[in-house]
Amino acid sequence: MQAHQEFDYEKAAEERRQALKSAAEAKEIGRATLETLARQKESLERSEAIADENIYIMDKSIRVLKGMTWPGWVANMFSKKASGKHSKTTGTCTSSSFPQMCSERKFPKQVNAAVHAMNNYHCNVMVLQQCCSGLVNQDTHCDAKQLKLCLQTCKDLHETAEGVLDEVYLLRKYSRDIDDVYIWLMEEMKKMVEIEHKCETKMRENQNKRNQEIVHRTALFGSPSRKVSEIPTEITSSEKDLKVFAEQDAYLDAITSDIGELKCLGGALHESLSTQNDILNNIDKKSDEVSDKTKMASRRAGRMNQKKMFKAVRPNFQSWVTIKYLPTNQYLTQSTDGLVLTDRNCGDASIFGVYKRQGDAIGLQNKLTHKWLGMNIWGNIRCDGSSFGSREEWEIDDRDPSRTYLLCACANWGSGGWIIMTPEKKLISVGSEIENKRKALLWSFAEVKLTEDS
Repeated sequence: MQAHQEFDYEKAAEERRQALKSAAEAKEIGRATLETLARQKESLERSEAIADENIYIMDKSIRVLKGMTWPGWVANMFSKKASGKHSKTTGTCTSSSFPQMCSERKFPKQVNAAVHAMNNYHCNVMVLQQCCSGLVNQDTHCDAKQLKLCLQTCKDLHETAEGVLDEVYLLRKYSRDIDDVYIWLMEEMKKMVEIEHKCETKMRENQNKRNQEIVHRTALFGSPSRKVSEIPTEITSSEKDLKVFAEQDAYLDAITSDIGELKCLGGALHESLSTQNDILNNIDKKSDEVSDKTKMASRRAGRMNQKKMFKAVRPNFQSWVTIKYLPTNQYLTQSTDGLVLTDRNCGDASIFGVYKRQGDAIGLQNKLTHKWLGMNIWGNIRCDGSSFGSREEWEIDDRDPSRTYLLCACANWGSGGWIIMTPEKKLISVGSEIENKRKALLWSFAEVKLTEDS
């Protein structure tokens, strides 16, 4: 029986060691994953900054092209100049978020370590501030041990950042850029230290308040520990049992701390992934915007080139197609009442010839009436054009014509406009902004093979 009891003690001790080892490994994996996500977030933020810079460049190019014509020059007089969303790489940054400032600026290589250390310190101080705010409002999920652990982490990161900044201080005299960055980081350091001290004061005040409540409760109801100790017991524990109980208490304290840290790591991972998902969505939208603005600039340049040519470029026939409105699978058809959507293919009235002349713009000529699809001066889409002019230019997605938006190239003074449908079932063009593109109608262009008799 004694041997069996000895074996159980050893087995329990081994299980505790394995559990602590597994928790330590999980923490290392979580920290490494969080660090990888932080680097990945920086890359995504740089990509988003590049997309913003490309949008600014395209807006500026379009404005210059517009100003090369008299109507465009007049329009530029009454419109604002293109403005970039990001500041230059030197000087003081105007952003309100320190991590965003770090991603927006390019720093000398000598200060990269200091910027990274300050960024880590800033992020942990923000977490500490959030936990302390919840502590005051009594809506936090962090207990006192986790708050102390977070505070100690901030203090350690503070010492690390100070050590790296001391190295930058020795280099500031060699470069004006390094000196500017050092001053900026020191100002941020003062702000973070002030927040850290405020949080520490709040934690101390909250602990004192809890101690006072315990003293007051003890004065009213007495000390429960004293009464329990007065209860006689016949159970006696051996020295070995007491040692095992002490080991179990130490194990519970350690595993509780590890679980608390894993919980914090899980919350940080979730927040980082959510933020990166938002950044990816923004990059996707901005990439579409860059692509649309590039096509817009190409259209303007193509029109200016055509005006300078002595002879107009003759359009080349590409193919016959049917144009189907995807949500209802109805065909775009020319009737006596104008353009309508029909449930069936009405032969030549539902067939359009695709023509190209220069750039990505195409022309659509109805096979029955030989009229060109275009936009009138009121912004309504009609099929009554007698020639392939600027008002009859269209753009579609060449990569997937079976699922594409339709853009009228001449709308909005040459900026282009996406096609939508009014409640009266009329097709009109709206602005070329990416928000309007999300509301635009989806069309399907299907090539039609016609026989010689047709």
